[in-house]
Amino acid sequence: MKKIIFALIIIFVMGLVFQLIRKRGSEYFSNYLDKMIQAGENKNLDEFTDFFSIHYSDENGINYFYVKKIIESQFNKYDSFEAVYDNLDVSKYYKDKSGNTQVDLNLDVFVTGFREGVPVEILGVSGHLDNITLTLRKSFPNRWKIVSIKGIDGNTGY
Repeated sequence: MKKIIFALIIIFVMGLVFQLIRKRGSEYFSNYLDKMIQAGENKNLDEFTDFFSIHYSDENGINYFYVKKIIESQFNKYDSFEAVYDNLDVSKYYKDKSGNTQVDLNLDVFVTGFREGVPVEILGVSGHLDNITLTLRKSFPNRWKIVSIKGIDGNTGY
């Protein structure tokens, strides 16, 4: 009987530890996204593109260099930006085919660009947030970089 109670206590404690680690991960990636948004709102091209991996590739065949051109084009096209996100869900860490540690961030996002004070919806429509998934890979030295984005349909004003 004591062994069963001890096993239940161990399982309970492990569950609490897992929840704490997951919550800390959500806080870390929330801070990560906040920094990324700040770089975008400041229109700091180098700082913003530093969140993307040189190995970026998505389901639409877009690579890092194309992403950088898109971002630069948007920074030139709009005077300022506002971005908000909600419902951040951080997956468990996993390994890709090459053994790299990755994580998926699923979130709802709304991005507005302003040109001469006029708002233009870039992601999201009429105040409704778009759901996207960012895949991040842990790179040297202990930094997370975006290697793929899913959920952007191409109708974002690019």
